[in-house]
Amino acid sequence: MCRRTKINGFFTIDSNWDPSLAFVMGGAVGLNLFTFHYIINKRKKPVLRKTLDLPTKKDIDQNLILGAILFGIGMGTLGFCPGPGMINVFNYTNSIVYFLVYLFV
Repeated sequence: MCRRTKINGFFTIDSNWDPSLAFVMGGAVGLNLFTFHYIINKRKKPVLRKTLDLPTKKDIDQNLILGAILFGIGMGTLGFCPGPGMINVFNYTNSIVYFLVYLFV
């Protein structure tokens, strides 16, 4: 996930397509399905807090759509996912500057 070539290889669907990112995403989604189910349905209260605070807002608004668009532009054009992209800040390149601009916007 820290290598731009992996991200770009997944988003570039041609003869050199790299499906390995789909396995990473599938593993993360599968793990979170299990853990979220356990946390929300099985635990009566959190370990370090008195109550479990879950988001109540469920509507799709302008901020959500704009954030998704900015995330897609940043990840699709630059090849950086926000979390692993922060590691690449230490490997200064011109694309890191664009990544940071998108990240902070």
